[in-house]
Amino acid sequence: MTIEERAETFSVLLKQLGYTKVQTGAWVEKIVDDGQGFPKTIYHCPFCNTEGNGTHYCPECGARLKE
Repeated sequence: MTIEERAETFSVLLKQLGYTKVQTGAWVEKIVDDGQGFPKTIYHCPFCNTEGNGTHYCPECGARLKE
């Protein structure tokens, strides 16, 4: 069995077990005025466009993100 065949077999087995590849990227930052003249940073996930708090993972889609 070649390396490519083994990789394909492992890929199929992992999918059957429920494992999926985690998307990785970086938060999209937007600086806005908070209404009192101070800047506020808002973070959005680049994959699902959910607003987050800049942590290491998106609370909606689970993507691994960095600030």
